[in-house]
Amino acid sequence: MGEIANVTAFGDYSSVWHFVMIVRFMKSLGFLAHRDQQPRYQKMKVFTATCAVAFSICASNAAILAEYNFNGGSGSTPDYSPTTTGAGATASAIAPTGTFVRSGSDLEGVGGGTLAAQFQNIGKENPPVSGTAAQTYISFTVGAAGPGQTLSLTSLSFLTNLSTPQANGAFYTLQYGSASEPSSFINLSLSPSTVQTTSTVVTRTADLSAIDFSAFTTGVTFRINVTQPVDSLNTGSASARIDLVNVQGSVIPEAGTASLLVGTAAFGLLRRRRK
Repeated sequence: MGEIANVTAFGDYSSVWHFVMIVRFMKSLGFLAHRDQQPRYQKMKVFTATCAVAFSICASNAAILAEYNFNGGSGSTPDYSPTTTGAGATASAIAPTGTFVRSGSDLEGVGGGTLAAQFQNIGKENPPVSGTAAQTYISFTVGAAGPGQTLSLTSLSFLTNLSTPQANGAFYTLQYGSASEPSSFINLSLSPSTVQTTSTVVTRTADLSAIDFSAFTTGVTFRINVTQPVDSLNTGSASARIDLVNVQGSVIPEAGTASLLVGTAAFGLLRRRRK
């Protein structure tokens, strides 16, 4: 268990694999070997520097890879395009299923818009389980821009509220999967996952750090489902809102590129030590 905990603390498993490959690459070049040719202190300095570079390349330093704030658009027409796309990442425009409109009430509190679905357009149904979808949801895809690169995602968050308090409220459910395989979508745990019944702004977050996204070579698609209880008495003109959808993570370079970067850095360090 201790070893597993240490690996998890370092980052995701793909990052650890890249780090191991880089260290092996360095040993094959002789930077971490030949005890009879390098004083111990020099060997340790080269090894430490190599590890530092490898960690900087492989570790999952969370940054915004995709963000949607819905502040654009005009009238009741939303702007579904991403407002931020992180380095090395791609982010699609949001695709709505069901009827969504632009609301002028910005949940961030900085002025702008938000995405809203009126209760008369939200399905009265149980929240979807894995492999199914609600009648009303938004979806978008995040991917790596370069060939051979993989995603290391840490979290997804978004803001919610209701335009006016409703006794039965709305449920928000988050899923991920492949857009080409609708039955592949898996439910994620949101915190908090409680029903939204008031106009109080709630930040809902899913931890993605334990998921291996390396198989999603064309990008991973996320769905945010909106439902109301089957026996709901919510007012039809009131709306459930979504704002500031944010995906955090990093893009991991392919092993060959990472190894080349570390090898070049370590070679330069070794030359400086020998002069």
